[in-house]
Amino acid sequence: MLYVSQLIIEVTRRCNMACGHCLRGDAQNLDISFDTIERIVDCIEHVSSVTFTGGEPTLNLDAIEHYFEYAQSKDKLPSSFYCVTNGTGDQLRLATILLKYYPYMDEQDICGVALSVDEFHETPDNPEVNTIRGLSFYDTTKETKYPGKRIIAEGRGAKFTDAVPLEPYDDFSIETYANNDIAVEELYVAANGNLYPDCDASYERVDKESKYNIHDIDTFMQHIMGNTEEKS
Repeated sequence: MLYVSQLIIEVTRRCNMACGHCLRGDAQNLDISFDTIERIVDCIEHVSSVTFTGGEPTLNLDAIEHYFEYAQSKDKLPSSFYCVTNGTGDQLRLATILLKYYPYMDEQDICGVALSVDEFHETPDNPEVNTIRGLSFYDTTKETKYPGKRIIAEGRGAKFTDAVPLEPYDDFSIETYANNDIAVEELYVAANGNLYPDCDASYERVDKESKYNIHDIDTFMQHIMGNTEEKS
């Protein structure tokens, strides 16, 4: 069985901003499909924490809602969730979805939702951001000004001289157990289903370097199980 500690789901590559520091690069007209979401849930026995990312996650709230609904129907809800938004989308619906499933989270103390507040993001003319800020699990850590903000040297962020370079493609961090269960520390699932071991990569890097897709999970499992055998 496959267990994942940190699952990051790229629900969309669409975005309604073009922030100068964005590590993803230029937006793309691509949303994750319900079929891909269901494949994620079906393939993973348990998720400790799920993060919804993009793009701007509120541009595909249907995907976030479907993940929770389908995971609950399979008795596979994660232990916690996290989401960062630029505050321009439907904040009320985002809050409603997260509040609906928050009571079912086993680790409520590490659940979070955050607003990107810095000089790269336009100040949202949207009173619904106060709905997000009013949640008990609102996280203020993304309200950070530059300098001081960690910029990743990916996408548009690559032009910053003090940006932090992303390490070259490294394999998935895994652990194995006596019953052959496999635990992956971090698993990034792109909107097209591509799998990557790091959530801080550009769309270009993920698509170029990804060797596996969630729709071919058997090949991925064979790979990580082979790596586990080599280490034992």
